[in-house]
Amino acid sequence: MSASLLLPKDPRPSAVLPPRAPPPQLPAHRLHAGSSAAAIFPLRFPVEAPCVKLSDPAVRVMTDFDHAPAFTVAEDERIDGALDDMFRLGVRALVTARDGRVTGLVTSYDIQGERPRQLMARSADLRREDICVGDIRTPWSELPLVAFETLRDARVSDVLEIFDATECTHLMIVENYEDGSLRARGLVSRTRLRRQLDRII
Repeated sequence: MSASLLLPKDPRPSAVLPPRAPPPQLPAHRLHAGSSAAAIFPLRFPVEAPCVKLSDPAVRVMTDFDHAPAFTVAEDERIDGALDDMFRLGVRALVTARDGRVTGLVTSYDIQGERPRQLMARSADLRREDICVGDIRTPWSELPLVAFETLRDARVSDVLEIFDATECTHLMIVENYEDGSLRARGLVSRTRLRRQLDRII
C-alpha cells in the first residue's frame, strides 16, 4: 500500500502552515545600562510517544499540527543555531518557511551529517559557521508527501513500509483545501515510529 500513500511529486502546490495564535508577549528582564534580555526558546523535553502496533491507525504516529505547534526556522538561520533550537525544543526536525509557506524541512541528521562537509569541500572559503539552513535543507519539491485523507485509512504497517523502502527520515502530511492548495497538517518521524514500536517488542 505504500505506493498509494505517497502523493505524486510534481506538479504540486506549496503548502501553507496552519494558522497559529501569536506567542504571548513576555516582559523583558531589565539588565544593567538599560539593556534588555533577548527571549529564547524554552527547554522542552520530548513528549513520550504512545506505544503502537503495526495494525494501529497510522494517524497515531503523526505529530498533528492541529494539536502541537509546527516549529519553523528561517532559511538564513545558521545551522548550529537551528540545531540548538532542536535540542531546546526536543525535536529532530524543523519546517523551513517563508511568508507563512513551507519551503522544506531540515533535520538534525542534515546538520550533523555529510551535507555541511560536502558544501565545505566544494568551497575552500566556506566555514561551517557560515552555512545556513537554506543551504542544506530538503526543499519542498523533494519532500515525501502523504495526504492526510489517505493516512486516516492507513495502518502503522503502511507507514513503516514507506520508511523501509526509502531513505527518508520524515514524511510531511498534507491536507487538501477545496481550492486545490495544500496545508501542512503534520509530520511523521522514522525514529519516533521505531521508538513507539520498540516499546511493545
